Amino acid sequence: MIKHLYYKLHIVFQLSLVAAQYEVFFEELLTQGNAYYNQGDYDNAIIIYEDLLAEQELIYGNNNVQIAETLTKLGEMYSLTDMSNISEYYFQQAITIFEKSFQTRK
Repeated sequence: MIKHLYYKLHIVFQLSLVAAQYEVFFEELLTQGNAYYNQGDYDNAIIIYEDLLAEQELIYGNNNVQIAETLTKLGEMYSLTDMSNISEYYFQQAITIFEKSFQTRK
C-alpha cells in the first residue's frame, strides 16, 4: 500500500514539474511576442502568438481562458495589419470561450 501511494505521489510530482516547464515556456513566448508587439512588428508578433496558441491548445484543450486571451491578442494584431476577416474569426473564438467560462462559473 505504501509503495502504491509513493508511486502516485511520484507521478503527481513529475506532472507538476512538466506543467511548470510549460508555464515557463509559455511565459517566454509571451515575452517575445509582446516585445515584437511593443515595437510595432505585428507580423513577427503574430507568428509567436500563433505558436503560443498551438502549444496552449495542446496542453489546455480548446476552451481555456488563457487560450481566449491569446485569441484576443491575435485578433487585435490581425486587425492592426488590416486582416479583418482573420481578426473577426479570432475575436469570435475568444468570445465563445469566455462565454463558456462564465457559464460554468454560475
